[in-house]
Amino acid sequence: GLVNTVVTAVMERYREIGMLRALGMRAGAVLLQIVTESTLIMIMGVVIGTAAGGGLCLWLSDGVDLSAFSEGLEAFGFSSNTLVPTIMPADLAFVVVASLVMGVVASFFPALRAVRLNPLEAMRR
Repeated sequence: GLVNTVVTAVMERYREIGMLRALGMRAGAVLLQIVTESTLIMIMGVVIGTAAGGGLCLWLSDGVDLSAFSEGLEAFGFSSNTLVPTIMPADLAFVVVASLVMGVVASFFPALRAVRLNPLEAMRR
């Protein structure tokens, strides 16, 4: 997911990061730049995912007919043959916050890797 994307982005930009570090950009600024980029990617993902999920729930608001599976559903204790998706505000808020927190935390690994780069070695790559 996000970590793989950010690691790839950092690896592709080794020379750029090395040059910025050689020109005097502080390690904290590099760290902040990468974490900010990752956070923006995560925010876009959350917005797109929430919109897609909301649209799907709206599209399926009349319910999904599961009568073809009625015997199996009864075995698992389901009494209705119609599944109606709903979005609970508390669940949505939890998922949004958890996704953003995990995205920020996960972005620190590639950001720390970029900070530890030797500027001269990075520019040779």
